[in-house]
Amino acid sequence: MAGGRWLTNFENHGFWKSWYELLDYANSSPKPNDATIVDEVSELSRLVKAIIYLNDIIDSCDPELVPIDVWANTERASAQCLIDLNSYTANKSLTYLRRANDQLDTILSYVRPHMMVKGNAAKSLGRATRHSQQAILGAG
Repeated sequence: MAGGRWLTNFENHGFWKSWYELLDYANSSPKPNDATIVDEVSELSRLVKAIIYLNDIIDSCDPELVPIDVWANTERASAQCLIDLNSYTANKSLTYLRRANDQLDTILSYVRPHMMVKGNAAKSLGRATRHSQQAILGAG
């Protein structure tokens, strides 16, 4: 019973295909096409940082507390980010790298509200979980 359609949707969502490709790219220690161009170095550095940060946020989410449509919206943005990143790699154009970062900003706006952090959010999640277990399963 735990998880239901929210967890199933999260685990099986098409978002993961493009997301794992972006994560692989970030973990590959990418190098700028021209390290003398400050904007390119900055954009690439930010892109890697944003992907790793977003991945940590996604890992911290409780899928049962994230509206299902968040993943559909995130899938569109991550797919476009990957297209822009591949275009940057192929064409060496900084414009595509900037667009990829813009797509990461979009993803950030979708998932950051569902981030679980230590402190009040973690306490709230603990209380909500205990309450749901007590109410539904009669546990505790």
